[in-house]
This record gives sequence, C-alpha cells and structure tokens, in this order.
Amino acid sequence: MTSTAASEIDEPAPPRERRQRVQAAETCLAVLKALATLGGRASLTAIAGAVEESPAKVHRYLASLMAEGLVEQDRGGTQYALAAEAMRVGLAAMRPVSYTHLRAHETSLHL
Repeated sequence: MTSTAASEIDEPAPPRERRQRVQAAETCLAVLKALATLGGRASLTAIAGAVEESPAKVHRYLASLMAEGLVEQDRGGTQYALAAEAMRVGLAAMRPVSYTHLRAHETSLHL
C-alpha cells in the first residue's frame, strides 16, 4: 500500500448531512419564491431568468404548481400569478407571528 493510500484510509470520512435535500423540491420552491419576488405576476421568461433555469424546465414546475392551485395562468397564457392556495399558505404562516417577529424577518424576505 502506498503512503498516499494509507493516509486516505486514516482520514475520517466527511460528516454526512443530517438531512438530504430534494433538488426538485428546492427548484419548485425557487420558482414559487421568484414569482413572489417579481410582484406575484410574471412571464415565463422572467421567472426562468430569476431562477437561472431554462424556460422549458420552469414551465414544468409551473404546471405542477398550477395543478396544486398555487399558481394560475392568465387567459392569454403569457403571465403566471400567485393563486388562492399560495395566499392561503401565506396567511396561515402569518397567524401565529407577531408584528415584531415579522419585522425582524422582512430583510430576509426582501419586503
């Protein structure tokens, strides 16, 4: 055995992350957050640019979000907007939050 191989065996393995991340969920949430950051209504191109993904990929995520009632598309098919279910989630998140707690997080939420 070479000295390099021996030293690799002696080194402890890097710690595993406690939680595994699901890339699809992260991308979907990034699309939803981008739509919110863009004012709640935006084109596919604008959303794709905001999350730095292809419009085709973002379109698939938007289709899933529409199926769940979180996003809706205008009649012309050019704009996506936050829908009733997204508002319901936001309102539910605000119920137990005090005004002071909300103000403390405004910076991180970019409000």
